[in-house]
Amino acid sequence: MKKTLAALALLLGTTVTSWSAVIPSLTNIIPTAPNTTFFYELDLAAGTKLDTSQTENQVVVIYDFAGYTGVSGSISGNWTVMAVPQGPLGSGGTNVNAPYATFPTAADPFDTPVVNLVFTYQGPLLQGPQDNFDTIFAESIYSGTVLGHFRGQGTKVVPPPDPGGENNTAAGTIGSVAVPNSAVPEPATMMMLGSAFLGLGLYRRKK
Repeated sequence: MKKTLAALALLLGTTVTSWSAVIPSLTNIIPTAPNTTFFYELDLAAGTKLDTSQTENQVVVIYDFAGYTGVSGSISGNWTVMAVPQGPLGSGGTNVNAPYATFPTAADPFDTPVVNLVFTYQGPLLQGPQDNFDTIFAESIYSGTVLGHFRGQGTKVVPPPDPGGENNTAAGTIGSVAVPNSAVPEPATMMMLGSAFLGLGLYRRKK
């Protein structure tokens, strides 16, 4: 399953970064009847850190998580989750390193009126590089996937000399990630449709 999802990620698209920070990747989809839970492993790039002492929030935003049931969290318990409507959570391709607190109120060009999930880090200081350091998850009424977007926000670690004064400033990543596909009916709907077609077939046969 994991290899299949990795191949799917390569087909769906690649991460576009100005300064890599926290990067989520969908690694597992598990049925939690009648819904489905999506699991995202997190990587923290070299030259960045998650530091809650900073004024900027350390976040991962999963855009347009269709069919969100309100069930979400993280394996470590170090993330809080907030579901927000379209905007004001992104500056998209205009300035990926814009501090989280100054995100413009206009929605990103790729953002649609579907709930966005904002995972905010509340754990101890963590410095990159860190591969698969944690897993976040969220439940949807849908089980299919479609290409979506994410934004990761951390803090830069720039050793001296630091002529640009970038140390401890915001580091951002935007990129592609798989999200629930609302165009694919959930299993219950498929069963209802199947029953309806079966009933229609029997009715016609009887006539």
